[in-house]
Amino acid sequence: GGTGSFERLYFTPGDLGFPVFQAARGKLGVQICYDRMFPEGSRLLALQGVEIVYFPNNYALYGYEYRARAWGRLTMARAYENGFFAVVPNKAGQEGVRDNAGRSLIISPLGGEIVAEGSTDKEELIVAEIDLDDVAEARRRLPFWRDRRPELYRGLTS
Repeated sequence: GGTGSFERLYFTPGDLGFPVFQAARGKLGVQICYDRMFPEGSRLLALQGVEIVYFPNNYALYGYEYRARAWGRLTMARAYENGFFAVVPNKAGQEGVRDNAGRSLIISPLGGEIVAEGSTDKEELIVAEIDLDDVAEARRRLPFWRDRRPELYRGLTS
């Protein structure tokens, strides 16, 4: 039970930073579950040229409708604001008293639109054809990269 986000009580935070993996087709990054709550990690991956970020999740509803409504919103924002594809697998179905949200997602950087979505109640594989040229197009369309003011953000880390 509970309302989630108890990771700090059970796990030791990592200290490897935000590594980038060069795959046969594109640069990849990973942010695990709770990491999606913090926009800084996604921005650091994007600044390193990542084109696809994987956000594996274990997101449950705990009987709260607001959690169902909130699912996916942050990763849609991360894809849009950073100009990368987001691949968001999530556990589905009932596990004892735990009501897993399911709805695995693949999200485009072009507007943060969902291009594939899984069901809420069963294990499945969702697939979507993506075009990595959309990453360059998303970053070209939006002036976020041009207009960033990192000199003003130092307070985030002090």
